[in-house]
Amino acid sequence: MELFRSAASGGPAEDSYRLIAADPTARLTGPVWFGVDSQGRNTALLETPSPAKIQPYWISRVIEVCPRRVRVPDGDEVDAVRLRCDDPGLSQVFATFIGDVLHREARLGGLLQALSTAAADWRELLAKASAGLSDSEALGLYGELRFLEALVAGIGPRALELWAGDRMDRHDFSGAQGAAEIKTTTRQSASAVTVHGLTQLLPPEGGFLALAVAEVDQGRSGESLDDVRHRLVRSGCDESDLTRILMGRGWNLSEQPAEHAASQRFTIRSWRTWRIDRASPVLSLATLPDAVSDAVSDVSYRLSLASLGEHSDGFAPEAIEIPA
Repeated sequence: MELFRSAASGGPAEDSYRLIAADPTARLTGPVWFGVDSQGRNTALLETPSPAKIQPYWISRVIEVCPRRVRVPDGDEVDAVRLRCDDPGLSQVFATFIGDVLHREARLGGLLQALSTAAADWRELLAKASAGLSDSEALGLYGELRFLEALVAGIGPRALELWAGDRMDRHDFSGAQGAAEIKTTTRQSASAVTVHGLTQLLPPEGGFLALAVAEVDQGRSGESLDDVRHRLVRSGCDESDLTRILMGRGWNLSEQPAEHAASQRFTIRSWRTWRIDRASPVLSLATLPDAVSDAVSDVSYRLSLASLGEHSDGFAPEAIEIPA
């Protein structure tokens, strides 16, 4: 592989890079150079027509941004902004961030403005992605992704707009006709689900609420969250939007560490669905007196699924939205 080095310093080890790829047509102001530095950190160099007037800074202690003067493989010395990812586990996230910066640059007309707005939007996402998902968080996210996949099959990629994702909406999925709340259980806990708050099982005004419960197996023979993500992208879901939502949920989109190799791989065993209404034996704003609901907060409880009566095996996720 070719090398490109810092022109100002004469190329000490910390400023040496192995060139992975270059895209000379991506930007009007110069190519984008992708590589890794001498410590194996993922790096991108975005050429600029003149020295960038910015001070070095970090985004969530994950991505370093600083202006550099470098010599590229053709021998020319150029000005550039170097973006370097300090967390090897976030390589895919870093690539997505670079793509977002380039998209913003084309839309806003300037690299520094693109970096500033991207940094503001990504700081919280990078912090969450760096922390990663617990096994229980991965379990819940898997159920939502599989429901989303079925919804995409029914109404197309626009189903992504119906998913709350990382927003703090009342229900996991909301459409013109109704809403769906997704719970994911293992075989050991399949008899009950945890309900958070007094609005999670409150039907929307003028629509129905479906409680969809996925029972899954955990183990090495199952599929990863990334397997489902790839299928959604192949089905037409916008990869950038999907990635941003997943990062907001705390997933770093990279290979899971060894300790999660089995515990964060899943297989769907079955789906069970109940229609929730005011007569259902659940706690919600619709079933409690105003004086009680006003007096309590941070309510969580275990709901016995047997108390809901017969479930449906044939619920179609697209029922929450009328197909176009």
